[in-house]
Amino acid sequence: MYKKILVVLSMKESDENVVTHVQKLAQEVGAEVKLVRVITVADDGGGGLGRQFQLEEGSRGWRKRLETERCLPHYALRLRQAGLHVDAELIIGSRSEGEEIVIYATENNCDLIVMANDPRPWYTRWIGGSPSSEVQRISNKPTLFINNGTQKVVEEQSTPKENKMMAVFGSGSL
Repeated sequence: MYKKILVVLSMKESDENVVTHVQKLAQEVGAEVKLVRVITVADDGGGGLGRQFQLEEGSRGWRKRLETERCLPHYALRLRQAGLHVDAELIIGSRSEGEEIVIYATENNCDLIVMANDPRPWYTRWIGGSPSSEVQRISNKPTLFINNGTQKVVEEQSTPKENKMMAVFGSGSL
């Protein structure tokens, strides 16, 4: 079934659910795991100065890189201790995050892409973009989205909710 699973980490709380789920899945199917974190920086089109400035000490890109270098080995070790073959990699690219993920998956012959679902409302994803939406749109590989575990499940009501307006309009006494 799946021989190589690409796991995209975002260095957020949702990564814990993603890694837990992938660990179970990979153990069950005997798959290799590729852990990646993508940091995108603008390409200045010149000698790479834009990339250098965006990753300089104290910048947002620099902080993301440090956080990734601290957390990525932790997740890789955890999966190795569970008996899985794991590679971990930080990808710094100039394309969009979704494009970098799909290109990496293709170049590394990954059978499945697993990433956290973006919990933001649709309109904020539409305005600001979303790596998960982009991967879903442009990838030809199966993609599994894991939620962060905080969404509430809508409970089924045993009796229909009374609609007072329908009772007024339907009663024939207006």
